[in-house]
Amino acid sequence: MADSSQNRVKNIIIALLVLAVVIVGYLLTRSSGEVKDLEAEKQSLIVELEGMRSQLTAMQSDNDSMAVFITAEGERLNMMIEELKQDKDFNQKKYEEYRAKTNQLKKQNDRLVAKVDSVNKAYQALQIEKQAVEENLEGEVVKNAELTDENTVLKKDVAVGSMLQLSKLNSAAYKVKGGGKETETNKASGATRIKGCFTVAKNMIATKGERTVYMRVTTPDLKVIAAKGEANNTFSFNGQPLMFSAKQALFYEQDIIESCINLDKETDFVAGEYTVELYTEGYKLGETKVILK
Repeated sequence: MADSSQNRVKNIIIALLVLAVVIVGYLLTRSSGEVKDLEAEKQSLIVELEGMRSQLTAMQSDNDSMAVFITAEGERLNMMIEELKQDKDFNQKKYEEYRAKTNQLKKQNDRLVAKVDSVNKAYQALQIEKQAVEENLEGEVVKNAELTDENTVLKKDVAVGSMLQLSKLNSAAYKVKGGGKETETNKASGATRIKGCFTVAKNMIATKGERTVYMRVTTPDLKVIAAKGEANNTFSFNGQPLMFSAKQALFYEQDIIESCINLDKETDFVAGEYTVELYTEGYKLGETKVILK
């Protein structure tokens, strides 16, 4: 009787051990499968991003501002591709984040391809017209409904192409000593100035004249630092008033121009990430970050 009970206990123990081995094996197999699937998805994302980069690289524009924009988008794709390749801790959450970014970049890339084609056509049309005037060619323009529609589309594309574009934008914090001497710093304590410096690209179809560039500085707690000493510290963007932190007037003559805008505070800045944005004539020129410790 005792032997029978002992045998029954042994059989139960053996059955439990076999079940445990099966469960562990299943979990290991499943885990291995998930890793392989994620690695495959990662490679798929890289291939997709490299395809978008190749498409951008193949594009060209006679408009300097648009060419600068194409280069900037290509660099952004390069950074994301390298970031993916170097990521050794790729997991499901990161995959979902990268997938969302890739989908967004694809939409932007498709819009950019269409816009470059339109701007190139508009720019080419303007060059032909300029050449015709220089050669003193005379001709009669036949006006009809179809030509009027085409001219409307052309004006819209020229308007986009004539917008100012930045070829360079950076920002930093400074300690300002007596006499206005600046010392760059990444520490919040003692920093009393944030400066945004930028370079406007050459654009032969942009209108010459004075422009006002507005700088918005957003604090780590997402509040915009308002400009002081201004009767009106807002500007219009998409039909809505936006608060600015500082502004700078410049005279644009279709050529490269460099400038800086200063935001000074009487007290120190707090630690954290600051967003610096530049706007002009109702559209955004660019954005950069300043991180203070």
